[in-house]
Amino acid sequence: LAQDFSTMPRTPQKVVELHLCREPQFPIPKDVSIDKYKHDVRDWRSVTPSKWLEELATAREAENHAYLAKLCAAVAVSTLQGCLHGFVASAVSDFRSGVAEAQAVRHDCFHISDPISVGFTFPPEPVPRAMPAGGRRASQLRCFDGVHPIDVLLQLEDRTSGSSMAMLHFVPEGEPLGLLPNLAAGPEVESLTLRTNFFQAIEGVDRHLHCPATHLLDHEGGVICSSNVAILRGDASTGFRWLDHIARFDVFTISLPRHPGVDKWGRYSSEDARELVRQRVQLAFAVAAARGVEVLVSSPLGLSRNCKHPPLEIADILHKAACNHMLTFDVIAVASASPVHSGQWWTEFANAFRFGRPPIDFGDPVYDVHAYANVLPFVKFQKQKPAVVPAPRELRRTFL
Repeated sequence: LAQDFSTMPRTPQKVVELHLCREPQFPIPKDVSIDKYKHDVRDWRSVTPSKWLEELATAREAENHAYLAKLCAAVAVSTLQGCLHGFVASAVSDFRSGVAEAQAVRHDCFHISDPISVGFTFPPEPVPRAMPAGGRRASQLRCFDGVHPIDVLLQLEDRTSGSSMAMLHFVPEGEPLGLLPNLAAGPEVESLTLRTNFFQAIEGVDRHLHCPATHLLDHEGGVICSSNVAILRGDASTGFRWLDHIARFDVFTISLPRHPGVDKWGRYSSEDARELVRQRVQLAFAVAAARGVEVLVSSPLGLSRNCKHPPLEIADILHKAACNHMLTFDVIAVASASPVHSGQWWTEFANAFRFGRPPIDFGDPVYDVHAYANVLPFVKFQKQKPAVVPAPRELRRTFL
């Protein structure tokens, strides 16, 4: 006889959760991995900010990049443990007055849900928004030097309460790791992994999209929107202290070519390469505008994670994308905490982002390719052969 199983009571699934029963080990062992954070029984959440600062200073003084990568992995594991187990036991430190380990507190993280990712290959229908009484004003184009985009979002959240915030993120095209972070790059570059629960979005992105994320980004030129990402910790200068107030934002991820051709005037060597970058950036802005984002912060796209794009071209593309949505966003900003992006380089990049790239003086090349002839031995230049002077003809007597 047929039996209707839909009305039968379902057996509740048993959720197995490991008990964090061991103390963290220092020096950090080699078996610490962000991929295995669910199976790590060491309670990395109990590490104090002063201890993180001590280990970070030790790794940088010794220039031990391998240990710095393990340190970043341990910080990321502690962040994910806080999201998984629901609370974080840490020590409050007052870095201004120098008083550390004041008291142990509990940060409730039960209300933090996992981020959900959605893929777009074309802009969706815009979210209807009410028009302010005085009308909408043009967006503010702002630049932040020496500040990570996450810290910019925290600053702008205090001034624009209730606004929807987002960050524009990129990955190299054809990256073997896909969306996985490169922890060897340091805490300044991988702050998105160390200080937020964005890794949970990376874990389930293929399941959410019903297709490989690299296929959507690289082959279809799409955008991945990971919503409900939470900022849980401060930056490395504060010892990755846990924040009392949890801010949420969306992450829009695109992929860019790693090493496009660049001519001697600092432009893309081919119009196809520039058009590819322009289309993907424009799509990311259009999707963010359609989803009701009011504050959008971007890093210098294509200028980190071993990617080499022309800086002024990237700034000009961001400027034109921002001009197309001046009445949609309240604030559009670029920020970078990398020490490479500073000084005169950042001044020229910021001016190109605000006002567009200045006219090119073709008599003064920006990038002299021949200057790298000794650095790049695989670049071959055509040698100029010396002029051959024909020998004078010798006059001889013949029978003619």
